[in-house]
Amino acid sequence: MKQIVLILALTMLLVNFSSCSDKETTPEMPEDTTLEFWITQDVSDADFSDYYEIMGWMGAKQYYGSGYLPLLDEDEYEGVPEYYVKYKITAWPDYADGGQYITSIDFNDPKVTVYGLTVDSSYDEFEKIFSEMGYELSNDSSETFERYTASKNGISFSLETVDGKQSFSIYAEVTNKTGIVF
Repeated sequence: MKQIVLILALTMLLVNFSSCSDKETTPEMPEDTTLEFWITQDVSDADFSDYYEIMGWMGAKQYYGSGYLPLLDEDEYEGVPEYYVKYKITAWPDYADGGQYITSIDFNDPKVTVYGLTVDSSYDEFEKIFSEMGYELSNDSSETFERYTASKNGISFSLETVDGKQSFSIYAEVTNKTGIVF
């Protein structure tokens, strides 16, 4: 009986430790960044009334960073502007946990910096920065795209070129343990 109680106590301890470890292992927002929000930042109290919402998400919201607006054609169809910063907000670390956290940041504006990198940085510069920070590096490519990704503790940074246009993404893994269907 004592062994069962001990096993249950250890299991509960591990569950509690693993549920808070996601938040404890998120990289700190670099001082050199020009981003307004950071990955896994709790934005439940943030006022997004001055941000343009990108419609079409289920279980998420996405906004352009301040100063970025979609292009509108003659039919008022929203197109992606030449330069942008986009923030996606979901629950985190699991969809069932609720809350409003930045779980994805995408940008192609060369004025935006993260750890001294921009969309115009070379893949060698990207690899150097993230390998020094202890990230696992990978790359993927085809005829039309090339992507370098640095991952650690459920957070990924990617520098990507698609059809000659570079972009940078920061992504926080969100689990779906209860199988929520969006």
